[in-house]
Amino acid sequence: MKLGDKIIGQDFLTICEAGSTTRGDKNIAMKLADAAKEAGASAIKFILSNPDTLSTDPNLMYGDKKLYDIVKSYQIPQKNWEQITAYCRSIELPYFFSVGTRDYLPLAVELGSEHLKLSAWDARNFPLISDFLETGLPIQIDIGCLIGGEVHNMLEFMYANHNPDILLVYESHSPNANELNLLSVKYLADLQHKYTGVHRVGYSANWRDPAPDQLAIGLGATVIEKRIKIDDEVNHHTDMALNPQELRNYIQLIKSGERPKITFTQEEVMLGQYGLWPSLADISGKNMYMTSMVFAKDIAKGEVVTKEHITAKRPGFWLSPYYDYLILGREAFKDFKADEPVSYELVVEWHEHENNS
Repeated sequence: MKLGDKIIGQDFLTICEAGSTTRGDKNIAMKLADAAKEAGASAIKFILSNPDTLSTDPNLMYGDKKLYDIVKSYQIPQKNWEQITAYCRSIELPYFFSVGTRDYLPLAVELGSEHLKLSAWDARNFPLISDFLETGLPIQIDIGCLIGGEVHNMLEFMYANHNPDILLVYESHSPNANELNLLSVKYLADLQHKYTGVHRVGYSANWRDPAPDQLAIGLGATVIEKRIKIDDEVNHHTDMALNPQELRNYIQLIKSGERPKITFTQEEVMLGQYGLWPSLADISGKNMYMTSMVFAKDIAKGEVVTKEHITAKRPGFWLSPYYDYLILGREAFKDFKADEPVSYELVVEWHEHENNS
C-alpha cells in the first residue's frame, strides 16, 4: 500500500487534513498544499461530499449549525478542483480525498485520488463501500465511533468478494484524556494483521497537544493525520487545526521521535483499554450522522426491489443497509418515493402484507 513514494507500514507518513479549512476557496486550498509541503508533510487530504445528497433531512443539525450549510461552505467547483490537484502534482505533494457521497466518487477518481478515505460515519454505508471497492483504489478507514462488531461486519463485507488494500485509522473526538483509549491503536493493528497479514495502523489526531500522537506512534501508528488551517479565522474544525508555523513545529517534533512530556499517570490514563471503547462524544452522534437504508429512486407498487433501488443517507435512525436482504427481491406492496427511509416498522408491514396476500 503506497502513498506517493512512501510505503504505508514501512515508511512513516504525516497527512494534512484540509477538508473544511479550504472554506470552498481554491486559493486557500493551494496555500494549504504549500504549507503542507513546506512543513514536510507526506500528503494532503481533501473532502468531496455533496450536501444535496448527504442526508434526507436538509435541516439536520451538527452542533449549532445545519450539516447541509457546513458541507456547502467548503464546496469547490470541479474546474477549481482540477487546478488544485494539478498544483499539488506540480509541487510533488501526494493527495487523496475523503468521499462522503456516491455521486462524488467518480470525480475523486477522475482527479487522480491516490487513496479513498471512508469516514467512520459511513462504516455501514454499504452502497458507498461497494462503490469504493469497485474502483480498486486503496481505502483508508476511520474508526472512531465504532465498536468491534461493527468493524468486523464492515471488513467481512469488504473481503467477501474483493481483496482491498486497506488502512485502519483510529480517531477519538473526546476532549477528555481518560476517553482517548489509545490502546485501540494496538487493537486495530492486530485486526489489520488478521485481514491483511501486516501490522499497520494510523491515528487521526484531534488534539492540538501532540502527546497523544506521540503515544499512538509508540503503539505502532505509522500514519498520523493532523488538521491544517491557513489562518485563525473560526470555521468548522479550525479549533483542532494547526497553522503553517505550528504544523512545521509539530512535524519536526513528531519526526524527532521525542517522548511525550507527560507523567506516567497521564500516559496510563490516555492509554485506556485494549479494544474499541468509543468515547461519549463519538457515540452521541451515531444516530444522527451514520447512515440508514433509503430508497435511491421511486418504486412503483408491484416492482421488484433490486440493489439499484437502495442507497444510504443520513441520519442513522432507521435500518442499516446491512439489512438490505430484508427487502431485496420482494415486490413493493405500495409506491415508494426516492429518499424514503426503510424502517423496522416498514419491513414488518411489508412482510405482514405478503403473509396476508
